[in-house]
Amino acid sequence: RNGLALYLLGCVYLLGKEHPAALVDQDLQQAKRYLSNASVNGYSIAMPLLAEVELSMQNPQAAIIWAYLANHYQNVKLERRNQNASRVRAAYYPELVERSIRALGDAYDADKVLGDVNAFLKRYDAQIRESMDGAKSPIPDSMLPERGFKRDLKSFPMFDSSGLRMAIDYKA
Repeated sequence: RNGLALYLLGCVYLLGKEHPAALVDQDLQQAKRYLSNASVNGYSIAMPLLAEVELSMQNPQAAIIWAYLANHYQNVKLERRNQNASRVRAAYYPELVERSIRALGDAYDADKVLGDVNAFLKRYDAQIRESMDGAKSPIPDSMLPERGFKRDLKSFPMFDSSGLRMAIDYKA
């Protein structure tokens, strides 16, 4: 599968008539479908969009999982490029995770979330990493944020439990 094509289709459905091409009406279910397929095909830049879609659809449990995964794979990319992760860690991802946690409120269960994240990693990590080798980001490095939020993701728990409880709309 072509991760870039799936990502772009997801963006078309996410933006709907607001997209410059204005080809389709906004359809968040279709956006989720294409963005999740882009994600498991190595296009991890779709993961934070999935978190945003899940938040807008009032599904904070899935949103926080995608937010953690987005952070994880951003770190993988930065490590592969031998770049300092602090500029990205200090920006968008902590805020996305925090918004997801706030949306969950008292229902937030770190063990369950991290179990779901770990189960996803166990099932798809090798495939994603292999696909990432050939994937190019549509966002140039020069556009990545230099500064952002003060909270560092090192304060968030590590992924260390298992058990798949998140529905993945992945079609092989």
